[in-house]
Amino acid sequence: MDELILNKMSLVVTTRCNLKCRLCDEFIPQNKPFPDMTPAEEARILEALFQVVDHVNLLHLSGGGEPFLNSYLADMIHTAFHYGSRFDRLMVFTNSTIPVADKLLDALTQHRDRIIVHASNYGLAPERSEALYQVLRDHGVNLR
Repeated sequence: MDELILNKMSLVVTTRCNLKCRLCDEFIPQNKPFPDMTPAEEARILEALFQVVDHVNLLHLSGGGEPFLNSYLADMIHTAFHYGSRFDRLMVFTNSTIPVADKLLDALTQHRDRIIVHASNYGLAPERSEALYQVLRDHGVNLR
């Protein structure tokens, strides 16, 4: 039987957001957020996923909101890498308005060879965005 490979898989780690974008395609300003995903929930999802899928090219830790608001995000990165042989790259999203916590920066740095931080820039807090980009670049984290 042929291997089942997914190009990408996204896990919504939070629907909380610090922005109130009027045209939010996730309807975050209008809807009550769901509870943040925990590392245990992530592990159960990944375990189930990899029972039916052989490999994922790009695993996303994303959100309908701002993933950097999930206090478990660093732990979730480590949890994902328990399955590191089953995916090529991990992408973490941010709206670039939340400073990177030390624990999260450590996780991003530890796995920097296989992590991409996809940083959106809405132009709302350019000084915060630039500070975030600089910290990530200084630590060798792949930034898009």
